[in-house]
Amino acid sequence: MKPLMVYTALRLGVFVVAYVLLWLVFGRYIDGLAIAMLAIVVTAVVSFVAFRRQGRQAGESLQLVRLAWRRRLESIRAAEDIDDDEPIAPGSPNAAPATSEEPDRPERTADR
Repeated sequence: MKPLMVYTALRLGVFVVAYVLLWLVFGRYIDGLAIAMLAIVVTAVVSFVAFRRQGRQAGESLQLVRLAWRRRLESIRAAEDIDDDEPIAPGSPNAAPATSEEPDRPERTADR
């Protein structure tokens, strides 16, 4: 996860620098939201060109985390499957309650 944090910090730093520079140059003519949108575009271009290696490392880091979670989930599922295959004795606390074949219905009275 460290490469992801480095990449994110670099992009945030570039955004702040781009926003401040654009505000200093165009602050009298353009409102803050438009400057922020321009700063996002500048940040995207700069990070695509200058931080390609860090972006690749961040992607690989995320992929490793995703694979670790998938392996963990698969091991949990496998453990659940093993537990489900064991027979449960009828009198044990984990056994399902006994049910009758017909559902309970209220009795009719002879008044009708």
